[in-house]
Formats: sequence, structure tokens, C-alpha cells
Amino acid sequence: TVFTDSRYRDSDRAIADFTKAIENDPKYIDAYTGRAKAKTNNYEYEKDYEGAIADYTKAIELDPNNMFLYNRRGEIKRNINDYTGAIADFTKATEIDWYYSSAFYNRAITKEKIGDSKSAKNDMAMYHSLTKGK
Repeated sequence: TVFTDSRYRDSDRAIADFTKAIENDPKYIDAYTGRAKAKTNNYEYEKDYEGAIADYTKAIELDPNNMFLYNRRGEIKRNINDYTGAIADFTKATEIDWYYSSAFYNRAITKEKIGDSKSAKNDMAMYHSLTKGK
């Protein structure tokens, strides 16, 4: 059984299940993203951010126009202080879909972390304009 719920607490079992699913179908994007989530939602052990980035990278190779994958990989890169990589991923997500507000929000937060306040304010303004009334 493959578990896709990100709150699934048995990370080792989830990772094993997703790995088996990938072995059965190496093009199963949801298995890569599920395994990445399990690697970063590990409640008992150290999180495997590098492994999660590798899984999102593989998913992106399979679906290069999926803005959600770039956004999620960017969030993980930000968690490990790879701000340049994170900004590149958030930027790619906005290039795929100019109306994807989460990528603007995440890029604004990341730019603020590196001291690029002016650009961060522009991204946050874009985020607010896209989410106005929602």
C-alpha cells in the first residue's frame, strides 16, 4: 500500500512503500513527491532534505512544467539555507504560471532572508494582488 497522506507518521514505512512504488513504476511522479514528503516529515529521526530534493528533482524531470514541484523543492532548499537555489525554483514556478501566488510569497520570504528587501516587497505586493479577495 502506498500512503500519500503527508501526516503519515511512520516515515520509514512510508519511504519504503514509496520506494517500492518507484521500483514498480519509475515514472510514478506521486511516489517521488510522497517519498520526498516522508523524508521531510520524519518525526523520529533527522530529516533527509537532500534526499527530498533529489526526489523532487526526479519528479521535475518527469514533469518539468509542474510549478508545484518547483515551489516545494524551493521550500526545502530554503530550509537548508540554499537561498539562491530556492529563489531559482520559486522564479521557475512563477515563469510556469504567473498567477501562482505561493511562489511569489515564498520568494518574497526568501529574498527578505538574504537582505533583498526591495525585491521582497515587490514579490509580496504581487502575492497580495493575486490573492486579493480570496
